[in-house]
Amino acid sequence: MTLKITLNSNRLRILIILTVSLMMLLTLISCSAVNSGLQKDENTTIKESRNATGYNNYEEAAEQDSSKTETTNASLTTRKMIFTAAMDIETLDYEKSITDFEALVEEYEGFIQDSRIESSTGINTRKSLRTAVYRVRIPSTKLSTFRKAAGDIGTITLNDLSGDDVTDSYYDTQARLEALQVQEERLLALLEKAEELKDIIDLEDRLSQLRYEIETLTGSLNKWDALVEMSTVNVEITEVASLTEPDPETFGQQISKMFTDSVNALTETLKQLVIALVAILPFLVVFGTIAAAVIIPVVRSSKKKRRQRKAEMEALRSALTGKQD
Repeated sequence: MTLKITLNSNRLRILIILTVSLMMLLTLISCSAVNSGLQKDENTTIKESRNATGYNNYEEAAEQDSSKTETTNASLTTRKMIFTAAMDIETLDYEKSITDFEALVEEYEGFIQDSRIESSTGINTRKSLRTAVYRVRIPSTKLSTFRKAAGDIGTITLNDLSGDDVTDSYYDTQARLEALQVQEERLLALLEKAEELKDIIDLEDRLSQLRYEIETLTGSLNKWDALVEMSTVNVEITEVASLTEPDPETFGQQISKMFTDSVNALTETLKQLVIALVAILPFLVVFGTIAAAVIIPVVRSSKKKRRQRKAEMEALRSALTGKQD
């Protein structure tokens, strides 16, 4: 009898525990449902509030759109590279090289942005006679072949290429522009519904600021597009008396080049001496004539005085000799 009461007591305890656990579980489920419903109501309220409030919340929405745009652009990004090349070309036939270069620019669908032709003269014939400096724009897709073709114009002494990657700046600016355009559209829509004068003035001020920013960003994008599409090439064509030879590779070539350079230097020095002598010859003639006009009378007068002194000394000597006799 005692054992039976104990078993019943244990079953009762288990039943009570299960009942309490079930009640707690139902309570948790009901709380979760209530919280979920409150959260939905709160989100609905916030959404309705954003749709009903002023233009500051439109800017927040535009920023969200901007983040979506950046995500889309990130998957479709193409590199935005701005290339700048520099070339120095030596030529013996200056006129032909100038004509060929300008024709080459036209052939590759480019254009001359700036040009300057200089001429230099002097007694030093080793100096360049004339120099033409160009800044041309060439389609980036044809830049490599253009640089190779320019090698036929003369001897290239400098062929440099540099690139500036503006990809990040470009797409950041583009995303910012799109966000501002969204804000502009929403402000315009809000302006049509505005009735109070103060709201209209505030919206127009904000629209004015937005349009200034939009114009600035649009200008930056257009500038980058132009620089990316058309590369810049700075070219200097120099007229020389002799072309620059490539550096020698073997020991024999080095000796030969050194001997040739020495002979050329000696020849050039002698030429410069002759040119300098010719240059000062007129001065020698003028100053020599002046010096002769001054010095010759002085020399003649000095000789005449010497002869007179000599004659006087001989006369004095003769007089002394006659008295002794």
